[in-house]
Amino acid sequence: MNIATTESIRFYIVTITRIVGEHTFDYRAILALPDPHETTLESACEQLAMQEAGSPDAEWNDPEERDWVANSDGTGTKVSSATPIAVHEAAVLRRHLTFINLAGRVADEVLGQPFEVAAEMAIDSCQVLIADPCVIDSRWKDSPFEDVRIYERADGSGKRLQYRVDFENYASPIQAEGGRSMNELNEAGVYKKVEIPASRELSYNGACQTTLSEQIGSLYDNGYPVAVATHAGQCDGTQVVYAQKDSNGRVLRVLLDFTDSMFFAEGEDA
Repeated sequence: MNIATTESIRFYIVTITRIVGEHTFDYRAILALPDPHETTLESACEQLAMQEAGSPDAEWNDPEERDWVANSDGTGTKVSSATPIAVHEAAVLRRHLTFINLAGRVADEVLGQPFEVAAEMAIDSCQVLIADPCVIDSRWKDSPFEDVRIYERADGSGKRLQYRVDFENYASPIQAEGGRSMNELNEAGVYKKVEIPASRELSYNGACQTTLSEQIGSLYDNGYPVAVATHAGQCDGTQVVYAQKDSNGRVLRVLLDFTDSMFFAEGEDA
């Protein structure tokens, strides 16, 4: 998601380390830098280390290596790592981390208003549906999930095996195939999966088939796209929803970060 052009600006998560005697203390911050022709990452980190030292007598412990800044009281500071991040990540993380802006006004223009936690919702099938509520009320089809998986022999004989019809699970021995399991037959190249077009109807079945086959896609009613179904990463749990608003409180953008759920559950999708 591009909030605005980022050709002239870069964002990083940096780890700043405080050194006090034999002890070190780390904290993270977001660093905004202008075009690399104006400021290199290395020079910015050096500038940041001096700035964070916060002492008029701070100096590099080794002027050649410039690995950390030392103060006369025995404390020190160094920037130990810098990881590039996308604009939308910076916009969200700005709520949680110190924001160090070395790019001036352009950083604020690119980021816009910060994303704030706006809502939350439960996810139980590792999927999210985005739709106008009116289509759910008037066009939703009550179609349960149809998990159809068919495999055809690669020798051209036309023989087929279907999941939960000819074998209960992929490790079960299939007597007609000499006791070999479907996993073994697939691995040996004896069978190949028959590609079945995913349902794209506005239903639970359509959503499941879309997210299983393509991760994300549109659902249709009479040929018109009326919803979007998306896989939700590894999330089964309570999902936080972020929103970016303008100065009048109007919602501009909504962000779902599927790495940021309140808890995760391992298991089958859909």
